[in-house]
Amino acid sequence: MPALDPEFDAWGSLWRSQSRPIPHERSEEMLEKVKDRSRKFDRTILWRDAREALAGLFVAGVWAWVSWLAPGWWPKIGAAAATACVLYVLARLWRARRRHGQVREDLPLAERVRAEIAKVEAQADLLRTVRSWYMTPLALGSTIWLASLVPAIGLSPGLTAAGVAAAVCFSGVLFSAVGWAVVRLNDYVARTQLDPYREELQQLLR
Repeated sequence: MPALDPEFDAWGSLWRSQSRPIPHERSEEMLEKVKDRSRKFDRTILWRDAREALAGLFVAGVWAWVSWLAPGWWPKIGAAAATACVLYVLARLWRARRRHGQVREDLPLAERVRAEIAKVEAQADLLRTVRSWYMTPLALGSTIWLASLVPAIGLSPGLTAAGVAAAVCFSGVLFSAVGWAVVRLNDYVARTQLDPYREELQQLLR
């Protein structure tokens, strides 16, 4: 996420301190600074989404490869269900960036700032709800895939049921611990980086 820009804040203070309309040349310069910050923010989000997409596709590829080698149809069905969960996560990321990322370059300063605020709020909402749209689908997909491998081992029905239960418990404990850390980290990023950026923009808009 973009770090706070002292020069941007200084321009915002100058803008707020004026008792009369800002000359057109100065408002244009302020607009360019807002656009520059917006482009930096967009690049940060783009690279984050690209990393998530590459990681998700890599994991889905590993699931598919292991399931293809395992006998029976259960592993294949499990890999397909787990991959669907990964695709859902990637679709949420793409939708958030697509919905607020396309901003017309000819917007006046106030409209541009409002568009940037909406973009920042959408990303902050993603971070704060990461448990529901990110961790839960990935935990569900991983659990389904892991449990689907148990029947391929060829155990007795009783041992197969016990193995599935063990896989579900292991996955639940693992993702509970990882999920807690991910939620805390995302909340910290939203609180220390996105919220101050949004407040700067709101002050400028006021």
